[in-house]
Amino acid sequence: MDVLGKDRARGLAKLHQAKWRRREGRVLLDSLPLIAEGLKNNLILELFYVPGEQLELVERAVALGIPVTALAAGQLDRLSQVKTAPGMVALACLPQMASLEDGGFNVASKSFLLYLDHIADPGNLGTMARSAAAFGCDGILLSPGCADPFSPKSLRASAGSLLRMHLARGVLEDGHSWPVFYRAVAHGGDGLDALSGGGGRCGLWLGNEAHGPHPVPAGLEVQDITIAVASSVESLNVTAAAAILCHALGASRRAL
Repeated sequence: MDVLGKDRARGLAKLHQAKWRRREGRVLLDSLPLIAEGLKNNLILELFYVPGEQLELVERAVALGIPVTALAAGQLDRLSQVKTAPGMVALACLPQMASLEDGGFNVASKSFLLYLDHIADPGNLGTMARSAAAFGCDGILLSPGCADPFSPKSLRASAGSLLRMHLARGVLEDGHSWPVFYRAVAHGGDGLDALSGGGGRCGLWLGNEAHGPHPVPAGLEVQDITIAVASSVESLNVTAAAAILCHALGASRRAL
């Protein structure tokens, strides 16, 4: 049985930092939903486990030809940022993100796009990705300044959704074949009944937690949407708004 060495454990722990993930093209997955999703999408390169823990997953990895390595005492705490870690961590390929500038993310072919505009908290980003996936979103466009979708916090909050969705970074601007966008605003927009699945492509735009969405670029067709709340409440937080809007837009599209 191979046991993880101290030097390699220190090197793997560096993958908690975004610059190391980008440099190595690798990411650590430290929850069972993430590891299961990684296995399903052929992303897992190696599995590290506490002897006697998660034997079914270990056997599954062995059957798939994935190397498995035992962890020495204390190494799980170095590799996982979860307080109640499941006894296992996986080394996986860092999923590729397309670039709008390079033409690698064909938004025009997606039926339902989520645009995240300067979302600062990685947990919020992951939670919104999970809601988007649940209600039929095909891809997520991240503006410059968004949190890292492959940080441990983002990935855990997404429950694996960020490992299988189409992702790209870029800025909304004129000059592309863009779908109609519905932009979530705290006040002054149309109600949820204005959301229409239509027969074509559409997008849902959600802005920064504190400052909301940026102004609409010239040439883009955008309709502002506001979720009505009690007068005693200023507005919903962005993750709650995302879940409601993704559900409403997804339902309208499924009703066609």
